Amino acid sequence: MTDPVIFLRFPTALSIFVIFWILNNVFGIWVLDNAPITNDAREYFDCAKAFWEGVDDGKPHYWPPGGPFALTAFFSIVGSASESHAQLYTAALSAATSGFIFVLGREVFHSPQAGLVAAALYGFSPTTIFMSRQSEGHTFCAFWIALAALFAVKYFRSGRLGQLLIVAISLAMLVLTRPGSALLVSVLIVLPWIRMTFEHAAANRAPRTQTFIHTLLAGIVVSAFIAPVLNYNHDRGAGWVLSTNNERNFFLGNNRYTPIYKTGHLAWRPLEDLPEPTQEYLKELYEAPEPRKAMMNTAWSFIRDEPLLFAQRSVNRFLNYWTFDYEQGRRLQLHLAFRGKVSWLPMAVQAIYSVGLLWLFFTTLPTLIRSDRRAPILVMLASILMYQLPHIIAFSSPVYRTGMMPLICTITAAGALAWYREYQSGKSNQSESFRRVLKTGVLIAVSLLAICAQSAYYLVTTP
Repeated sequence: MTDPVIFLRFPTALSIFVIFWILNNVFGIWVLDNAPITNDAREYFDCAKAFWEGVDDGKPHYWPPGGPFALTAFFSIVGSASESHAQLYTAALSAATSGFIFVLGREVFHSPQAGLVAAALYGFSPTTIFMSRQSEGHTFCAFWIALAALFAVKYFRSGRLGQLLIVAISLAMLVLTRPGSALLVSVLIVLPWIRMTFEHAAANRAPRTQTFIHTLLAGIVVSAFIAPVLNYNHDRGAGWVLSTNNERNFFLGNNRYTPIYKTGHLAWRPLEDLPEPTQEYLKELYEAPEPRKAMMNTAWSFIRDEPLLFAQRSVNRFLNYWTFDYEQGRRLQLHLAFRGKVSWLPMAVQAIYSVGLLWLFFTTLPTLIRSDRRAPILVMLASILMYQLPHIIAFSSPVYRTGMMPLICTITAAGALAWYREYQSGKSNQSESFRRVLKTGVLIAVSLLAICAQSAYYLVTTP
């Protein structure tokens, strides 16, 4: 009999790409009334268009240039920098991410079913669909993370240099898209050494020299992508940075007017919509002779003077990261307001789905950790936390975990299948397994409801 797994390799990944690319565009054009590119996505699109047109205003990059670079490459291929082309392209990136997630789940857990479920959890997520035709940095981050994770697994098994270099390129583009993710480059640096350590068979163990060369070449590739951007900004007086909005973000999340919970509030609201004292305070720093330096000094001074308040905000930022996501749905509600009450549906569906996914993620995680796939799971969890860390000290929003959705969906799918197999297996008592998961599920549900209730309260009461 033909092994069905044969049909769950490249043809399936390609089919997943085609299905979700069509879904993203059909849903975006007809169901969501062809919603235009807005907010930060519009800024990224405008940057890419300027790059493609050769416009240089002589200023350093305010926005991280990774997303615009990727868009510009596509504009160069199609010979046009139209909004519709950008939307088709980002919809394709989102669909490709689903395909990579399928292969990642299959490779890590030796289970085509885990790959299919993970791809479905990501591809059918309202956040994914709503964001797929927006040139948001989160869509690019998810793509690069899925690609890096997939080829990191492949390299760990084969030791092929080419696969490690794909990881290096992916992480370099990730850092250029979201500089706060630079901590993940540490995974690239230690990966060859971890592989050498865990390779028990002497005949297959990579020599130290080869491991050193692989690490060195991977570092050179990352530097080749990042160094020109650092130099570009330095030549324009911004210092050795990838973008110049980081100081502003850090300051807006750490000053006397930053809300206790909704710490990104000052960044998301137009200045004229804020209370008068807040406007005057922010304008004073925005108009300072060296605004970036003034904002950083002010933020650090505030943290030193109010360490307990900083700690309280940091805890809230951590919790807010894991609450319900609604941001894209809210933007669509404004776009679809002419449809009346039904315009609120995208926001409600997005929030419910995001919480349900988190519940399944945390509920089945203990079962997965008990399995023989503990090592890759712990690496994925560490990567998720490293990606979150910058948002704990600046400002946070549940939308920021979108970049890590490939890993979250992969772990969730594998965890659910691991529990189901444990439940069905004769090796363990079914009733005991069910009771254990039920207790965990109830505890997680209560915890998530508390976190969501806190988020909803501050969402409504923050002026």
